[in-house]
Amino acid sequence: MNSSRKRSLKTLAAAAALGLLTISSGCKTTEEKQAARLDNAAAAIGRMAAKEEAPKFKMPPECREKMGRVYPSPAEKPRNTQLRWEYVADVKDALTIRCADLADAALAAK
Repeated sequence: MNSSRKRSLKTLAAAAALGLLTISSGCKTTEEKQAARLDNAAAAIGRMAAKEEAPKFKMPPECREKMGRVYPSPAEKPRNTQLRWEYVADVKDALTIRCADLADAALAAK
């Protein structure tokens, strides 16, 4: 009985030593903890930088307007209706050119 008791004590001591080794192997040193924190911080900064995108170009609402309509009136001469239509078309053409220049400049900035 004495030998079986010694054997069980040796087994218990070996199990305790194995348990301590297992527990201590899971512990990190201060340097490892600091390196892990730095890695986590770098990953967080990378995620934040990836979320930041250049603002997307948005056309002003004026660039999406349709050309004004010119309706003839019965009391107006046809030539005057034509002049009004030409004026509206010229204004719309100038606006279209400005919008195209704006879009070109925004695309060139990217």
